[in-house]
Amino acid sequence: MTLPTPRESFPDSTQLTLTLNGFVGGHTGCDIDLGRANPLHVISRLLSAVHDDYRVIAIQCGTADNAIPRKCVVSVAVATSQLDSFKKGIESAFDCFKKEYHQIEKDATLTISNDSEDRLPISKEATMQFINFLNVCPFAVQRYSPVVKNAVETSMTCAIAKTLESSISFVASVRSSSSTQMDMMYNKLKCVVEMAGMSISEKKDPYPSWSPKADSFLTKAMVKAYEDVEHITPKVYAIHAGLECGLLETKYPEIECVSIGPELQSPHSPCERLLIESVPRYYSVLLAALKTLSM
Repeated sequence: MTLPTPRESFPDSTQLTLTLNGFVGGHTGCDIDLGRANPLHVISRLLSAVHDDYRVIAIQCGTADNAIPRKCVVSVAVATSQLDSFKKGIESAFDCFKKEYHQIEKDATLTISNDSEDRLPISKEATMQFINFLNVCPFAVQRYSPVVKNAVETSMTCAIAKTLESSISFVASVRSSSSTQMDMMYNKLKCVVEMAGMSISEKKDPYPSWSPKADSFLTKAMVKAYEDVEHITPKVYAIHAGLECGLLETKYPEIECVSIGPELQSPHSPCERLLIESVPRYYSVLLAALKTLSM
C-alpha cells in the first residue's frame, strides 16, 4: 500500500522525533489474539489526540510482514509556537494508552527528542491521510472460527511502514483459514486505502487456507500414536498461522494433513524459544505413527 507524500515548506517550525519502543510484538498469527498493541496504530492515536499544527516528515516501523512491530519512529515538524502544547498532548495520550495496556505492554516507552536533520515535511493533507488511514486500518482478530472453539479464523496486521523518496509504503499481513474471508479482507482493506487517497497492490504470496479436519484418518492415527507413546490423549487444535500444509492441499486436494512438532514459544520475537525436552517426545511419536501407517 502506498501513500503519495508531496513535500512543502513549513516555516517557523521545529522538528521532533517520536519513538515508541519496548512493545511486546510477536507473531501475527499465533499471538494475534493476545491483545498486544501495534505501535504503528498507537502513534496514529497519539497524533490524533493533539490539535496543534504539525506535519509528518518520516516513519520507520516494523521489519517483517509476519511480525507485530515492537518499535516505531516518526519524525514530525511542529509549529514552534505550539511546541510545548504538542509535547504535552502526545505525552498525555501515551499515558492514557499505558493505563489501558498496563498489564500487557508493561515495558512500552515514548521518547520525544529534537530531530537533528532539517527535512521538508509532507503536506498537511498527506499528513491527515496518513493518520486517518492508520486509525481505521483493521488490526488483530477479525473473526473467530465458527467450527473450532476459540480458534482465530481471520486476522490482519499492518506490519511495516517506511518512508520512500516520494511516498510512504505500508505492508499488511492478512491471515485466514477461509479463502473467501481472505478475499473479503482484501476488498475491505482496498476500500480503506482508496478512501485515504492511497493505492494498493494485488495480493502477494497469500497463505493458502487450510481447514481443520479433526476426524480425518491421519489425525486419528497421530492421536493413537501419541497415546501409545505418552499414555495420555493429546490436545488437537488449530493454530492461526501459515503452514506448508495449505500449499500441499492446494496442489493435492485429496491429501490429508496434520501439523506436528516440538513445543515452540513466542515465534518471531526476541523471546522465541524451543522446549528442548519436547523434541525427543515428538520424535518418538513421529516414529510410532510412521510405523503404524506403513503397515
